[in-house]
Amino acid sequence: LGCLDGIFSIEFATHGAETVGIEIREANIRKAAFCKELLQLDKLSFVQDDVRNISPASLGSFDAVICSGILYHLPAHDVFKLVEAMYAITTRLVIIDTLITLRSAERKQHQGIDYWGETTPEHAEGDTQEQKAKRLWASWDNETSFHFTRPSLINLLARTGFSSVYECFVPAHIN
Repeated sequence: LGCLDGIFSIEFATHGAETVGIEIREANIRKAAFCKELLQLDKLSFVQDDVRNISPASLGSFDAVICSGILYHLPAHDVFKLVEAMYAITTRLVIIDTLITLRSAERKQHQGIDYWGETTPEHAEGDTQEQKAKRLWASWDNETSFHFTRPSLINLLARTGFSSVYECFVPAHIN
């Protein structure tokens, strides 16, 4: 199981899954390593890297990939690349938990196709990397991100090659 989020990596490993978590912030890697040791999770490993670097060559393949709370922290061009990379590394299932927008304020093109959404701020212009890294609930380094509309995100997934796209309403997401 490939998790682009540390907490899900730990949770699935407690149930016996062989899990790899990807995390860019060193502080979060240290916390995850502490949990791994405390809970004696031998099938859990972490890679400190940017999710924008994932590939079959760097990670191999997984039955399932969980991408939770990441897409809406990336610019559109990085989302296109990440969705394609997730498709390349999974053999069965990708679960995406993300924000979408109802506004078709901006158009982004990828491979000649139009996708719609809106740009949102992540950091102030001129913030240092150190300042950005301390904001644990924001992007790692980009000043803005792109939130896709629901139809655009679904179209991106379908055009990338995913054969089915399902949206889950129950159970409701607590956040």
